[in-house]
Amino acid sequence: MDPPNPRHRDSEPSDPDSTETVVYPPTLVGSVLKDRYLLVRELSQGGFGKVFLAHDRQLHDRPVVVKIKLDHAIEDPWFERKFSEELRALALIDHPGVVGILDSGRAQDGKPFLVMQYVEGRTLRSVLTPEGLPLDRVADIVRQIGQALGAAHDKNIWHRDLKPENIMLQTLHGGEEHVKLIDFGIATIAELAGKQTHTRMAGSPAYMAPEQISGHPSAATDIYAFGVIAYEMVTGRKPFVPEDAVQLALLQREGVRVKPSALRPGISSAAEKRILQALSYNPNDRPASASAFGNELSQALLDVRPDTAEMSGVYPGRVRRWGAAGAVALILAIGGVWMYLSRTPPARQEPVKQAGVTPGNDRTPAQMPGLNADDAAVELAFWNSIRDSSDPRLYREYLAKYPQGKFASLAHFKLEAQPSKRNSTPPAVAPDAAVQQRPPQPANVPEPRPALQADDYNGPLRGEVRWAGSLEPGATLTIQAGKATSGNLTGDLPRVPSTVEADTSGVSVVEKPSAANQWDRVVLKNSSSAPVSVVRILWRVAR
Repeated sequence: MDPPNPRHRDSEPSDPDSTETVVYPPTLVGSVLKDRYLLVRELSQGGFGKVFLAHDRQLHDRPVVVKIKLDHAIEDPWFERKFSEELRALALIDHPGVVGILDSGRAQDGKPFLVMQYVEGRTLRSVLTPEGLPLDRVADIVRQIGQALGAAHDKNIWHRDLKPENIMLQTLHGGEEHVKLIDFGIATIAELAGKQTHTRMAGSPAYMAPEQISGHPSAATDIYAFGVIAYEMVTGRKPFVPEDAVQLALLQREGVRVKPSALRPGISSAAEKRILQALSYNPNDRPASASAFGNELSQALLDVRPDTAEMSGVYPGRVRRWGAAGAVALILAIGGVWMYLSRTPPARQEPVKQAGVTPGNDRTPAQMPGLNADDAAVELAFWNSIRDSSDPRLYREYLAKYPQGKFASLAHFKLEAQPSKRNSTPPAVAPDAAVQQRPPQPANVPEPRPALQADDYNGPLRGEVRWAGSLEPGATLTIQAGKATSGNLTGDLPRVPSTVEADTSGVSVVEKPSAANQWDRVVLKNSSSAPVSVVRILWRVAR
């Protein structure tokens, strides 16, 4: 699965979009909440809480997602209120297209937590392509988004952070694609919002409606974000690509300059008209109903010109338009393909997964040597949660946590079987000598993450990273992929062309983020004669 939105960065200030993080102690993984939910591994960290994959011990180790509120949020009443409102919002909405709330409670230290459905699938962001998605697939997705968003609006709940990262795509039995909305962390319940004159600005800038920036969200705010997502699915790019928040406000007021049809020939005029209507500057000019907008846009996306159908990704000869003769021909063709495929040997059947048991290893956690039952159960649950993944970072994470683990040899095998991203993935920036000869991989930190294109980066233009530990005189410290070779780290680098500086006396930057390290690494050195315990790094996106 693509876990629920694995971005999530938090900070001491009450700004949910800040780049700093509050790091929980590693002992939190392996703990059990309410004598029931075993925390297996961290999935993400967001504006209000840290998210974990957990196993429900009372329901045969059923996978669930647990969200625990962060420390800094306790001192801010706004964070306290929004965390409780997320619980209430998810409890009020009963729709298959919205992630379900299962339980809630408080940890031993008093922090509240939520238990939600584990959504197995991928985020919409992970499937978007520069050329746009096939229009018939876009039609299906927007129809389902509209239904789910409409169900929330029927309960007077506004999501306020609708974006591709918060839309999960599940593949159901039979291959059908199912949409599910997640992360209602900054949702607004109209009944409660009516008692306030305005709310704090929060959300993702590229998907925020003009009125949301001024702290006055409404149901129309979600429809605006819905329009941005529809535009992005159709064209492969966002309708506005500003340099800063001021320019974004100006572009929104002027309206969309590049119409969808200019980037996606073949889209019907009706579909284009509806997308642009959703992006109207005035909330009153946008569609009044999310579900009606999704249905109407879905139908309009299926209406394409025959001369441009192929490049649009939708073919005009759909079954609903063929008539009886065409339908019979299609059925016969499918039957012929099925008969041909049925002659091929059947695919190898994977062993059936069982809770707490990995295929090929029928011993229970208590029987594993070198670990007590609880530790072995956590390790086994961790492995079972990543064993089918194609992401090498998860296997490195396992080996870092369990270097002598029961499945260490399998993890090494998985890594060796993975194609090297360093050799197979083209850099996100123009190749140069530095990219061709990448610096050696530092120890104890993950691989560099792929750089982001400027259009794909929607974060703040400046921020900071804090490190705490013990950096001896003359020693160096590597920070990469949100991790450090020692000590504790809060914050992260943006992975786009940026400048950094160490705002700590005696500490200098000896390797800066660059194309060679995919803008994901900085190396510092203590040039002073005394140990350093805290390092503050300031970064700024280069525009």
